[in-house]
Amino acid sequence: SLQTQWKNLRTESEKLEWIQNNTKEFDKLGVSISDINDAQNVFVTNSQKVIDAIMKQGQAAAAASLYTDIYKEKYKNEMEISKMSNSELADKGSSLGIKKSDYADVNTTYYSGNWGAGSNTTYSNVDYNKLKEMIIARENARFDNMIKTVEAQYTSALKEQSAAFESLKASGIKTTGNSDAAVKESVENVKAAAKDSLTG
Repeated sequence: SLQTQWKNLRTESEKLEWIQNNTKEFDKLGVSISDINDAQNVFVTNSQKVIDAIMKQGQAAAAASLYTDIYKEKYKNEMEISKMSNSELADKGSSLGIKKSDYADVNTTYYSGNWGAGSNTTYSNVDYNKLKEMIIARENARFDNMIKTVEAQYTSALKEQSAAFESLKASGIKTTGNSDAAVKESVENVKAAAKDSLTG
């Protein structure tokens, strides 16, 4: 680990060289280290706060991944429904509890005779475009409920990450890219990336 490497360095020149060689690694952690005092503050004095911030960063990344996956699945599902044949739409609609009478005219004839009474129902003016819209609306409502839940988790994780990095700043540690504006931008970027990955 970087912390172990830091603790094993002995001379000032070793430490300065190590700092210069690990700038990209520090960026991945979300901290900026430019001198020995910064490194000592990160890896010794406030190491638990840094660990907490990194864990919050990981939780936010996991939530972002789930959030992106659900958005991708929503758009993919909508595209698949748009390509369905009429019989596939009818099957899908039936599985969702959509009645044929919701997208077609119902014609019922009644009869009676020596063999008993009954009715015969037929459908006309079947509107498969209406059915497709109904299916997409129901499926989107299902996905929107999942998205709402995951978005709340994601936003919470980003806020916790931001708070952890604010705590680092309060301890004199320089951080990179964890402002509230970055949190809001991140939520919008996830939505756009999910849609672009399917359409681009």
